[in-house]
Amino acid sequence: MSLRDLYHSYNYFVTEESGCLLVGFREDSVTFIVKEIWNKEPLCLADVDGLYAEMQQVGEMCSCNQFRILAHGGYLPEALSFELHGLTVSDESYLKSLESGKHIELFSHNEAAYRAIEEGFQKNRIGAVVQATGTGKSYLIARYIINHLEDTILVIAPNVTIIAEIEKAVGGTMQHVTYRTFQALVLNKADSEQLRADHIIIDEFHHFGAEVWGKAVQDVIDANPEARVLGMSATPIRPEEMLDTVEVYFKGNLFHELSLSMAWYYKILPVPVLVQSVFDLNNQLDKVQQLLNRSDCTSERRQHIQEKIDFARLDFRGSWSASELIRRYLPKEVKKMLVFCKDKEDLKNMIPEVSRWLNQAGLETETFEIHNGQSNRANEKILRNFRQDTGKLHVLFSINMLIEGLHVEGVDAAMFLRRTESYVVALQQLGRCLKAGSNHHPVVLDFVNNLSGRSVYEVMTRDLAYRPAIRAPKTFKGYTEFQVTGFLSDIRAQVDDMLAELDAWPVMYERLVEFKEREGRWPQAAEGKLGNWCNTQRIAYKKGTLSKDYISHLEQIGFEWEVQDSRWMSCFEELKVFMAKEHRCPKRGEHKLNTWCNTQRQARKKGLLSNERIRLLDSIGFWWEQDLDSLWMENWQQVLTYYKKHKRWPKSNEGKAGAWCNTQRKNRKQGLLSAERIALMDAEGFIWTIDDVWMENYGKLQQFFLENNRWPTARENKLGSWCFVQRRALKKGELSPTRKDLLDKIAFPWTLK
Repeated sequence: MSLRDLYHSYNYFVTEESGCLLVGFREDSVTFIVKEIWNKEPLCLADVDGLYAEMQQVGEMCSCNQFRILAHGGYLPEALSFELHGLTVSDESYLKSLESGKHIELFSHNEAAYRAIEEGFQKNRIGAVVQATGTGKSYLIARYIINHLEDTILVIAPNVTIIAEIEKAVGGTMQHVTYRTFQALVLNKADSEQLRADHIIIDEFHHFGAEVWGKAVQDVIDANPEARVLGMSATPIRPEEMLDTVEVYFKGNLFHELSLSMAWYYKILPVPVLVQSVFDLNNQLDKVQQLLNRSDCTSERRQHIQEKIDFARLDFRGSWSASELIRRYLPKEVKKMLVFCKDKEDLKNMIPEVSRWLNQAGLETETFEIHNGQSNRANEKILRNFRQDTGKLHVLFSINMLIEGLHVEGVDAAMFLRRTESYVVALQQLGRCLKAGSNHHPVVLDFVNNLSGRSVYEVMTRDLAYRPAIRAPKTFKGYTEFQVTGFLSDIRAQVDDMLAELDAWPVMYERLVEFKEREGRWPQAAEGKLGNWCNTQRIAYKKGTLSKDYISHLEQIGFEWEVQDSRWMSCFEELKVFMAKEHRCPKRGEHKLNTWCNTQRQARKKGLLSNERIRLLDSIGFWWEQDLDSLWMENWQQVLTYYKKHKRWPKSNEGKAGAWCNTQRKNRKQGLLSAERIALMDAEGFIWTIDDVWMENYGKLQQFFLENNRWPTARENKLGSWCFVQRRALKKGELSPTRKDLLDKIAFPWTLK
């Protein structure tokens, strides 16, 4: 059977162009491009580089950047170097997979991830994959399930929606696969203890860190000591305690990583257009007004700029409404939009409000809502109706169900009405309208200025500085610029234009001084006009064309003439402050400086770090080799200090001390904590189990009654909440007789008058 016929057997749509097969999952689109060659010698890197350029030209005609080469003569390992760039190279084993009838087609970045998983399991029994939301983790899991048909597999996920997505990717129910939610493991403990599997897959494994769910999952893993354990997540850092779940629960075995910034850079995910709402408008314009008042510019120029300021105030003051923002920036062709609300009450209030905004913007809408207050069957029916096309704009309101694990096909836009300071939640919201293989750039209406009004892109682009230095095709260009628009973007552009019309050098110098005072660093060349201006001063200085007066002004504020040294010194100063406070170097996942520190260590080993930089790092006590024993003792002493001050051990959500205690408990359960350390902590009465925590609260309750001659109310403090939990547990028959007897001994009231 020909390759074309094999694709037809999977109901793919296939056409041909310039010697390539154009393959689509739908009739109106091209999902990937395939070139079949009969080579005598295995393909090398130079071969695939040339073929990539040819296929890229075809891809530009049909807006597709996913390519596959089927080389009947095989290939060298180096030919796989361009998988992140969209090129998969395969041999005749690919044909055999298609002929099996159970083939799972993966994008090239997931082919790399799958190979990393199989290679990782050759060395370790347990490991994790961190991959950005929208890059196809469900299909990666499906490939693993299909490739292990002879083994029993247990899949654990946060909710049934995610499980349904995985089953859909696999092609239906399979006898060798068992699915469980985290909650089901807890509620059906007896059943969970009987679960046996050769492979355990934990999707969204950052939930592993939750105390109750984490224990249930760990119990299943412990009951299957020979099973392979694979974790999948887009967000491995638990923001509550800044805990690196890969390090703690997967022994640091990170098989593969594809961050959101990398997915954008390599064009794996489409880059959304972020529309930000207005903030700080009057301050921006007042600042320009003050500069104009102090400027020595001509009266003609002064009048011209004043008119611009006045016009800007009138223009934006009349355009503050949400409906106007939607009218300006939401394309008319948008047919599906997600709206994230704070809670159920907020959702009910915002449905008519958002509908009014959209109607005033000239859009005909149909609204839907999905949340945990409705049954799974009701939510599934709502999603089916939402997916249909009626010619109207379908708007789906959600609280948290769509934040994680569900991709709704054809979503064109998202609206943020849920305020969050959590970087993880903001990215999960953003990820709901991202899907690998799509060239469509969705619109995100940020009406609450998430991340304190800063663009997601401003935060994410910093990661691009640390992207791996891997080989790239000669014709590949990464995506490094992101479009931010809306009132915020417009006012910045207008303010910049006004500033440019004032006396340029003194104005830009003043802005530079303000930037340095506010940010504590010099702007980079890519940071707008101010960064550009700084770069221009450096070039002029090197050429000898910068005036002595300007040089003097810049040197008075300590301006860095060498940008590379400036960046290095900026990181050095940041590390200096960190070490002065923490008395150690940052750990993996704790701080962005950890990556920079590791870079310095590697540079020194390779002889690439200058003696001056080594001297500077030595001067602040930089750790060239991590002394884990010393670090453990230092953390233990900090925890002891906390205990002596507060008369209790820190909870898991109370900063780094609490997170460290939680890690020790987990390590002891997994047999990773040495007997010496356990004995040291036991000698101080460290609390290891929930029973110990219960007794600690019991003691606090006795003390409270002695001091106040009354019992705490349910809403008074955390102790009152604990009392409420005990009463509820008794009513449900979940309170042990031992605990009830202890509370009865102190005459604890079981009912409130």
